[in-house]
Amino acid sequence: MSDIQKLEERIKLLETENQKLKYTMDLIDTECHKVSEKVKRLNYVVEEMAESSFSSKFNTDIEYVCLKLDLEPLQYIEVKCLPMKMEVEYRKTGKIPSIQECHEKLLEELGVPEKEKSNYPIEIIINMLKKFKKDMEEIGEMERAKSIYKIVNQK
Repeated sequence: MSDIQKLEERIKLLETENQKLKYTMDLIDTECHKVSEKVKRLNYVVEEMAESSFSSKFNTDIEYVCLKLDLEPLQYIEVKCLPMKMEVEYRKTGKIPSIQECHEKLLEELGVPEKEKSNYPIEIIINMLKKFKKDMEEIGEMERAKSIYKIVNQK
């Protein structure tokens, strides 16, 4: 067999393998789409169940709000880091941000449009800060907990 024939056979083999890979990729894409659609439906069902079954307090939980808004992973992380950023800023400047300022920062971080902001009560940020304070107390970060206490309990 000549080198040219060997190369032609190798090319045919590679083309066949390429077709198999394309078919496999199409199957994977189809399955990913199916899973993605199921996750969307599950999110919708969970949201409906939560809204109909739980008290209004549940609607002020940041985890529920993030689920409802279907945040991207990095955006979710940014939102969850917001209390720490606020606390660091407070300790750096000495200026205690108002709860309203904190709430505005949260809504901005969540990407809530201006016309929908009234659907997100201030209790979301209050609960989020209280949880952060509790978490800091549990791990012994008392200075951070005190800073958050000052933010939440200002007059």
